[in-house]
Amino acid sequence: MSYVVTGATGQVGSTVVDYLLKQSVPVHVVIRSAAKAESFRSQNIQVTIADLTDVEALTKAFEGAKAVFAMNPPAYEKPDMQAVAINVSNALASAIKAAKVERVVVLSSIGSERSSKTGSIYTTHILEEALKESASQVVIIRAGSFTENWVSAVSAVKDGHSPVLGSV
Repeated sequence: MSYVVTGATGQVGSTVVDYLLKQSVPVHVVIRSAAKAESFRSQNIQVTIADLTDVEALTKAFEGAKAVFAMNPPAYEKPDMQAVAINVSNALASAIKAAKVERVVVLSSIGSERSSKTGSIYTTHILEEALKESASQVVIIRAGSFTENWVSAVSAVKDGHSPVLGSV
């Protein structure tokens, strides 16, 4: 029984993969890019190349999993982030149920408990709602901040500016 990680090429997902490898447990990643597969395979990690809206591929990847780490990758470049979140969230939920996964860890965000007026955070609300009853044990981790949220501040400091962080 392996631990399946979605978002394994990103900041959080790659950290989850590293942690699991240090625990000497079988790891299976779901990634979109075939070009990135070899770096995982060279670490004895099982790889499924699939889009997170492909229910059939996700179901196959999740079958026999001890647990699934699920996330909704940011889709900032898409014209309708909410539509993307709905499609990804529903596909993940359907695949988790079809594969009879018992344990799911969901990466979410602070503020996701709110169903309106949260901007892009609403996409994690969609994910939580879709996955909260997808398995018998669902743990939702609401992160308070992500490293990439600091990128613009670091750039401003490098340029000699004093960025304003938080609300004004």
